[in-house]
Amino acid sequence: MTLRTKVKNLIITNKELKISVVNRHTHVSTWSDVYVGRGSPLGNPYSHLERSKAEFRVETREEAIEAYKGHLNAKIAEGGNEACKELNRIYSMACKNKVTYLVCSCSPARCHSDYIREVILKKLKENKRV
Repeated sequence: MTLRTKVKNLIITNKELKISVVNRHTHVSTWSDVYVGRGSPLGNPYSHLERSKAEFRVETREEAIEAYKGHLNAKIAEGGNEACKELNRIYSMACKNKVTYLVCSCSPARCHSDYIREVILKKLKENKRV
């Protein structure tokens, strides 16, 4: 496996459903891609990078991810917003397809997309929408 095709995969039980986080600069587009980077309903408004277009600046990548977790959890608790609609769309795609790709600019580095994947996987295990 080359760096170009390296993805972070998680497999759910024996259903063989996969949700992978891929880099938008190296991933070859497919019909099961969902862009979750900045500008999307699930984009991270926090960044540690100086030249980022993020709304909020933090010191480290880890801080950006932790801040995003709180941000997304608040959106989920609020309900009925674009973030929830997008999470439900990804959930539906994951139920129908054998693989769903979450596309961002950070992979293979750890990022907010990993948390989005965790949320969807949890809901798939519980078998319910956000």
